[in-house]
Amino acid sequence: MVRSGLPLISALVSTLLAACASNPGVMQVGTDTYLVEKTSSTAVLGLDRLRSAAMAEASSYCQNHSGTAEIVEETATDPSLLPGRTSRVALRFRCEPWP
Repeated sequence: MVRSGLPLISALVSTLLAACASNPGVMQVGTDTYLVEKTSSTAVLGLDRLRSAAMAEASSYCQNHSGTAEIVEETATDPSLLPGRTSRVALRFRCEPWP
């Protein structure tokens, strides 16, 4: 009976690892520019939620580096209604120092 829960635990761990892999965090892409991406393969998380999550991560990153996030470029795709497709928001930003 103990083994019956093992496939469920294995599936949960795999799902969590896949979620981490699809959202690698803040990446430096230039001398003073950074990129954060958020993706979702479900229609439940719309672009607004992905955008909010990406903006929160960019803001937090800049606050930890004594600055404010300034969005340089935003890219968004939302094919969530198509099976097997992933919604994606990518924010390219820089940290403007506090005055």
